[in-house]
Amino acid sequence: MMTDIKNGFIITYHKSSPNSDDMLRDTLNALSQMNIYIVLCSHSYDVPNDIIALCDFYIYQQLNIVDNRKYSHGVAESNLIELGLQHLKWKGVSWTFKTCYDVSIKDVVPLYDWIKNYEYYLVTCHWGDCYIGTHSFFANVDFLLNNIKFYRNIDDMFNDSNILEKCWEKSIESGSFKNKIYSYKDKKSFFGDNNIMDIVAYKYDDFSFWYSIDENKFYCTNNGNDFMGNVMIFDYYSDLCMYRIDNFVHNSGITMWFVPPFQDSIKLSKNGWYIEYHYKNHKVRVNYGIKDFEYREPLIKSFNTFRHSKDMKYHEYSELSEFDLYKNENFDLSLKNVRNYVDLGANFGFGSVYFIRNKIKCYLIDADRYNVEILNNAYSKSSLVKIYPYAVCDKDGIVDFYSDESASVVSSLFYLDANGVYLEGRKKTEVEGITPNTLIDKYIDEDYIDLMKIDIEGSEYSFFETISDINLKKISKMIIEFHNNENFKVMDILIKLSKNDFKFKLDNWGSFTDPFIVGNKMGVIYAWR
Repeated sequence: MMTDIKNGFIITYHKSSPNSDDMLRDTLNALSQMNIYIVLCSHSYDVPNDIIALCDFYIYQQLNIVDNRKYSHGVAESNLIELGLQHLKWKGVSWTFKTCYDVSIKDVVPLYDWIKNYEYYLVTCHWGDCYIGTHSFFANVDFLLNNIKFYRNIDDMFNDSNILEKCWEKSIESGSFKNKIYSYKDKKSFFGDNNIMDIVAYKYDDFSFWYSIDENKFYCTNNGNDFMGNVMIFDYYSDLCMYRIDNFVHNSGITMWFVPPFQDSIKLSKNGWYIEYHYKNHKVRVNYGIKDFEYREPLIKSFNTFRHSKDMKYHEYSELSEFDLYKNENFDLSLKNVRNYVDLGANFGFGSVYFIRNKIKCYLIDADRYNVEILNNAYSKSSLVKIYPYAVCDKDGIVDFYSDESASVVSSLFYLDANGVYLEGRKKTEVEGITPNTLIDKYIDEDYIDLMKIDIEGSEYSFFETISDINLKKISKMIIEFHNNENFKVMDILIKLSKNDFKFKLDNWGSFTDPFIVGNKMGVIYAWR
């Protein structure tokens, strides 16, 4: 790559319409007539490879630093400009052009006039009531880096102004550099007759999105055109879907409210939410309540493989990721000295997140092929995580297995679900079964198990019927969900635990709240030795 190029060209990009990529291609093809070093800086949209190939360097910032405050997208723009300038300085490029995603450049001749024989530190045009436009300019790289204040978060920027142009004006005036700024009187004289600007299919305020803490529900107002498509709401910290509705109609001027399944989990969010309106070829995203755009789940990249699936998994994550679901006043469950953890019925692995995050050896066992694929994609790159695609049951060999792609959390060895109810859509497949003895003897590397979670949708009874006393005594602590408890079947589990020197406590589960827990259809047992 050439390093003696005098001028750079920064393009800050965000896909704002179905035609944005094509506009960008046209602009880059036009710029190929100039001897420039092109830096493409994109936020919250990873551009196609053929576009990247037209540039000298590509910066992708995944964070979408935009919230419900008007003009908050200025922070994302500020971030990208700074990143582009830093790269040009590293490459030894002293001067740069800059423009934005909503411009279509057909004619590069007017751009040469921006240079002004390098007499000015910054050449731009009047933008509204501002004499500076951060949207497009020609400038000295060191001047901008040394004298312009760049912002990392919305609060810092809004302390100066909610308009990025006014923030830059403040920096310039504080340094008495106004005489080194050249500003065209308007956009047309700046860009010329043949270049098109302000091509935006939607504005950041086309949708107003917020959360009502009193009602514990989300609201969104359509301030733009009529919409029909898919709508999704995500928890920002985990990037997991908490609500989805397909083929949704939201007409202009109408305010809609949204209540996710498992509504109580909304209050467990740590760092706000965002809503996505999916059009045919692009999407609109609006954030709300995000306090720190850098504060995210450490394993968030592991969730990328299923974040846009039809599974709304946030509620499971919110209950299990800190093991909070099993921490209550009845169970004195300490995770402090856990060296290894076995998760029977791992599903998407959320019950293991706490242990994976803390680099504790984990064994994730699940028979559902869909779940196993998710587990392998998300966690298999760690040597501390072992994933086994088996149904733990009363025999080794092929067994019938009933799965439901729309609710893999309730897949099991039984035709009926864990409540004894038939769920339409369950499909019978064959999977490999192993006994708990085979699991412990053959697949657990250590000769001990500090903590085991058993959530296998009714197979917990055969687990305790089959496991030997020797192997049961290798386990120090257990969390056991029992299901479909007919005729006090759970007593068989409690008797076996007692005979093997376990103490235990029981607690209610879900909607089964009778204080006589051994008579409930479902419940949870905490057992320890």
